[in-house]
Amino acid sequence: MTIGERLKEVREALGMTQEELGNKCGVTMRSQRNYERGKQQPDAQYLKEIALLEIDVAYILTGEKKEAPITGMHPEQIKADIRIAGTTPAKIAEELGVTRSTVSQVIHGRGTSERIQQYISEVIDKPVSLIWAPRELLARKYK
Repeated sequence: MTIGERLKEVREALGMTQEELGNKCGVTMRSQRNYERGKQQPDAQYLKEIALLEIDVAYILTGEKKEAPITGMHPEQIKADIRIAGTTPAKIAEELGVTRSTVSQVIHGRGTSERIQQYISEVIDKPVSLIWAPRELLARKYK
C-alpha cells in the first residue's frame, strides 16, 4: 500500500471528505486528492497537521502501525479502526444483541463488558490490553 492509499484509508475511516481533511491540514482539496493518488507527496507541514489530528504519521509513511500506549487507544481511533475493518459500532451492537449505547460506553472506557471488548478486539485485530488500559492503571491515574 502506498502513502496515498494509506492517507485515503485513514481519511475514509475518519468519515472525512478530501476537502475536510485538506482544510484541517492547510491544503486544498486538489492537493489532498493528489496526495491520495500518489501524484504529489505531502510535505512536513502537512504531516505535522496530520499528527495534530492524532493520525499515526509513522503508519502513513511506512505502513507500520505503532503499538497503542499503555493508557489505551483514544475512542476515536478505536472507531476509526472499526470502520477500517469494514463495520461500524452500530453493526457490532446489532450482531451482539446489545444497544448502541452499550457499545459506545465500552469504546469510551465507561463500560466493562468483556464480551464486547473481546469482539471489538477481534474485529480490529488488536489485543484488548492495547485497546483499553487495565482498570488498575486508570484507577491510579485518577486518584
